[in-house]
Amino acid sequence: RGPHCLVVSAALFVAAGWVTHLWVRFTPVYQDITCRLGKPTLSGVHFGVLGLSPTRLTIEVGTICTNPNFYTISFAISEKGEVSMTEHRTPVGWAMESPYSNSTLPAKGVGSVFATAEVSVSGPMLASLLPEMLLGSGIPVFMELNNKMKVDISFFFGSWGVSAWMKKKCDLEIASLIDTLGRKAEVGPMACADTWEELVVPRLDDNAGGEMVMSSGNISPKEIRAGAMAKNIGLGGTCLLLYAGALGCLVCAIMVLCSQFGGSSESDSELTSESSSDGDD
Repeated sequence: RGPHCLVVSAALFVAAGWVTHLWVRFTPVYQDITCRLGKPTLSGVHFGVLGLSPTRLTIEVGTICTNPNFYTISFAISEKGEVSMTEHRTPVGWAMESPYSNSTLPAKGVGSVFATAEVSVSGPMLASLLPEMLLGSGIPVFMELNNKMKVDISFFFGSWGVSAWMKKKCDLEIASLIDTLGRKAEVGPMACADTWEELVVPRLDDNAGGEMVMSSGNISPKEIRAGAMAKNIGLGGTCLLLYAGALGCLVCAIMVLCSQFGGSSESDSELTSESSSDGDD
């Protein structure tokens, strides 16, 4: 029984070490996700009649996100956010996650999330924007991006499931006619922030967009504590059971080996005594 107990003890120690490694990997239970904003593109441009019919266009925006967490994150739901133009923030449409886009961030990997902004500028508003569209230095377009992040992970005896809205305020500029003649891009890079006050608007001729961070601040502290508790109960409890079992088997093996060694020593002593007695006779 002693060697068997040693083998079982070694296996349990290895398993306990692996679960301990998992506990360390999942601490903290959520790490901030950083997204690099790609260059927006214009499509489906349909010019209306000045003062009569609306002008419609679509803005496609892609973000490349790095997920440092050891679990997959998905974006299950997207809610329409308002799109507005000019410094007066006149509403002109809505923005939401693009249909059929890849909305999953793999564990310890990189994924993409795409958003679509549908813009419809009414005839009268187009007439009011005409001076800026002809001679301006870029027409600002503001949009709200609202995506719900979903996490669902099991920690053996515990599990953590959470959904949290990631709501961002974003801005970019569309080129005016004079900008286009000056060979500038028809649409500039995009920047995003948690609030309009924090937003720094990039210029039309800037080379690259900024970064967008999906931080733990976007998740309720109560949910973060629940995730940490699930991890500690699930992985911590499993560690304690495995280490206790491994130590128990190790003690059992030591006791069995000591018992066997003690028994063999007594047998050797008895044989020696008998041999001595026979010699005296």
